[in-house]
Amino acid sequence: MSFTIHQQPEPQSPATINLTGTKDYATYVVEESDAPTLAQPRFSYFLRIQDSGTILVEVLSARNQQDCGTFDIARILDDYVNWDETQSDGTAIHELSVGEDSVNLTRFYTVKVGYRYALSATSSQFAYYEFNTNNITCWKAGIYGPELASTASPLIPYIVGNIQKKVLSLATTHYVGDSDYGIFAVTNDLDTTVDTRAPWFEVVYYDSTGTVLSTSFLQNVAADASGDVVYFFCGPANLKAQSQEADAAPDAAVNSGWVKYTVKGVSTNTGTASRTQAYTFNRVDCSKYQSYRLAFPNKLGGWDYVTFEKASQTITDVKTREFTTSGNKAFSAGASGWNSNPWEGGAQQYDVDATQEMVLNTGFRGEELNALIEGLVSSPKVYIQEFGWMPVIIKSRNVVHKKFVNQELVQYSIGIRFGKKNKTL
Repeated sequence: MSFTIHQQPEPQSPATINLTGTKDYATYVVEESDAPTLAQPRFSYFLRIQDSGTILVEVLSARNQQDCGTFDIARILDDYVNWDETQSDGTAIHELSVGEDSVNLTRFYTVKVGYRYALSATSSQFAYYEFNTNNITCWKAGIYGPELASTASPLIPYIVGNIQKKVLSLATTHYVGDSDYGIFAVTNDLDTTVDTRAPWFEVVYYDSTGTVLSTSFLQNVAADASGDVVYFFCGPANLKAQSQEADAAPDAAVNSGWVKYTVKGVSTNTGTASRTQAYTFNRVDCSKYQSYRLAFPNKLGGWDYVTFEKASQTITDVKTREFTTSGNKAFSAGASGWNSNPWEGGAQQYDVDATQEMVLNTGFRGEELNALIEGLVSSPKVYIQEFGWMPVIIKSRNVVHKKFVNQELVQYSIGIRFGKKNKTL
């Protein structure tokens, strides 16, 4: 017996936890080099995925030309991991507020590999030899791409620590209306070499001249959780709903006339050390038109948002089926004969479905919006804040941005279709 694990998902340095995106790869290559063992009847390699000792899946692999067994279990794990969409109280995850329990979006699994062979050429019983691998922690993300193709540890920029790392968002600048919700996903306690948690978040409001209106520190209750990825609220509506610090609310008197605020993770309630970069939320004017906010899970495994505050169009597409009758009175005709009224018979409709579609428009924004729009049109799930976070379908996945001449500004127009139909009588 000489069993070797040549390849398996490795912990992301400097983290000690093997955090793997289920939209990426989770590849295992194993080998038993003992020739008599390989010659046993019906020899094959196996891989087991276990959750708290319970076997979820067992996958078999024949030996290849190099006598190795190969597995990529990312798509299997993807079936067991979901994006967090609902809080423990039944409300949408986007409406998370201070003091509420954090939802952990990661799942921990034990992976065993080994080989088996039949006890004889005709036996249905097998001998099993099992070996431990690295434990795997996964979440619904796919961070590998062209920009990270040469990066050994692509998660490093997102492992929150004392060098101002990133949260799991596609952009550092966002645009929000006064009633918009939004949350950040933040890595938590991954790097054991430093104090990586962000137990506090600093919120700073500014007016149009860049003058600071207020500075508040909100305790990130989720940072005390044991999860590997936790949430922090950051939308104006989330900040308004919290009760920790009155000045952190956008409608606080001290913040009158605010045009933007910044949010960043810090080590203490005095902002001693920055744990994350500062993220900017620019206020958009939603007074002229009805604004709409779209939420979508991004490729990093967190949630992102885009607000469309310019004029929108609503189209109702009605589809029906028809049948025709003669106004039949065969069962009631008597001595008076067969007389149909004008409103009886003829063509009639049934199974009437009304599908609502909309065309949404952003204002002219900085080119940092490009990454959010790209993430929006490529996301498999999109929700609209209006109507209680209803699912919508992006009608066009090929979106061309409109660029403002001589200025680094862009505008986007997005067509959506509501995922639920309106049934009529």
